[in-house]
Amino acid sequence: MSVTNEYTKLFQQGAELTVVYCDATGELRERNVHVEYRYTSKDGNVVAKVWCYLRNDRRDLRLDRVVWASPRSACTPAMMSVPPGCDTYLTAVA
Repeated sequence: MSVTNEYTKLFQQGAELTVVYCDATGELRERNVHVEYRYTSKDGNVVAKVWCYLRNDRRDLRLDRVVWASPRSACTPAMMSVPPGCDTYLTAVA
């Protein structure tokens, strides 16, 4: 599977990012993460192994589920363009 996500290039080893992604249930989630490395799973998904500061644990983040990402010092999700159907999420984080 080819990841065409514009944010994929940010997921480099050592990067500190704020990420908004759709979880497996379709809910949008925001996390501050530290990227440890990227890999391709057996089913062809490009995945970042990250340290999640909220959960205080390592997580696997499928890059095709990322809807927004930025270096942690750059800006916040509330500054992003609103993807279709995400109005309620932006109201909740504002």
